[in-house]
Amino acid sequence: MLLNGIEFRFFGERSAAFACIFASAFLVLKYYPGSFYYDVVLQYNYISSLASLHIPSDFSSWWPLANVLVRLPLWFITREPGIILFAVLFFYFWTAYRLIRLFDSTGWALVAFVLFCAATPYTAWLVLHGPHTMVAALLVLAAALFIEKRPIWASVALGVTVLFRADAVLLVLTAAFALALIRATSWRAAAVGIGVALLAFGIASIKLDNPRDPNNGLTPANDGLVHATLAVLARNPTLGEGDAKLMALYRKIPERYDLLCSLSMWCSTSRAFVDLDAARKPDTTSTLIKANLRFLRNDPILTIKVWTTRIWLAATLKLAPHELGRADVLPFSRVDTIKTSATEANRALVERHRVFYERSGGVYAPALFLGLWLVGGAIARSRVLLGLALAAITVFPLKVFLLPTQEVRYYFPEITMTLLAMLIGAIEIFKKLRFGSGRANQPT
Repeated sequence: MLLNGIEFRFFGERSAAFACIFASAFLVLKYYPGSFYYDVVLQYNYISSLASLHIPSDFSSWWPLANVLVRLPLWFITREPGIILFAVLFFYFWTAYRLIRLFDSTGWALVAFVLFCAATPYTAWLVLHGPHTMVAALLVLAAALFIEKRPIWASVALGVTVLFRADAVLLVLTAAFALALIRATSWRAAAVGIGVALLAFGIASIKLDNPRDPNNGLTPANDGLVHATLAVLARNPTLGEGDAKLMALYRKIPERYDLLCSLSMWCSTSRAFVDLDAARKPDTTSTLIKANLRFLRNDPILTIKVWTTRIWLAATLKLAPHELGRADVLPFSRVDTIKTSATEANRALVERHRVFYERSGGVYAPALFLGLWLVGGAIARSRVLLGLALAAITVFPLKVFLLPTQEVRYYFPEITMTLLAMLIGAIEIFKKLRFGSGRANQPT
């Protein structure tokens, strides 16, 4: 920050690194070894076996294999989930610093962000092992690199996010096109990002089946699309007549189907009508897409009404906090440290988040945080932040139909970008109030 030609810097890059290390170490030590949900428990089971040069007989994956492979080197050396959590948290904080420093050279904004992450219910998502923090960090790194005019590396970082969550390909492809369209990057860089994303999507789509359970893991159901289709059928069952593949997905069609229920694969009402084994067949997605196109042709008003209502509900209702505090899945772990991870500190953190969610969970409504991301980018006058926000808004309707349920962790990268965009917007407002309109070397 400049004042009368003199630069006041709270700390530089080395001090920022120490701050990120301290924050990561603090969270790991306080909530050691972190918290876990079912998918991650299984992933650590397989990591533990592979590190012992043993391929488990029950190995399967309905998630990208990168979530196992990226943790394997550190586990092979340390056998410590806490060390892996530390590495992920450090990367998360460091990428946030890389973005923040482009707008604030004093370091105070990084301090504010770290304190928010370490001292609020938001902490519960940071100490939860899973791909959401890695994807968020890579998205932030890509934004920083785009602003730094390093578009090729930025596009690579953007594309690599898909290795950890296959659905991230929607955001990456849209963002690459949007950033090039608004001239925040070159078409060449956008092409690199698209190419890396498609390659990563191909790798992320490789799933391994459990030989003892052929229905487990190979082709998981697109539950969002399944339940959206069921919602249309429930309002006009005749639309599905004559389609044996489609009807095989459902045990029966209810007279009334709650669209609120259709937002969650865990709703008991929706699960009662869906044959999950049939929904795992490889041709499920194409069958459902064809069925919805037929619905649109036969009864466009009804179909559009169901689609738009579902999107509106998903946008305005708070996301579900599933997978926080899942002590019930810990006995499935073959790692003793994970089995005993439901510590008093972790239970208290989950309880704090539960209270926050009941009182103020509306902040998890996608319409709110995506809108705030857009506002923050506009205040900062950053084409990169605006382009990424517009891309996230554009792909939101697709995520509503393709994700199995609407959960916080599925939108954690967008929530992280919203927090940083709001912080950057506040920095710009402070600059205007404190120093007037002069802003040298404003990033874009």
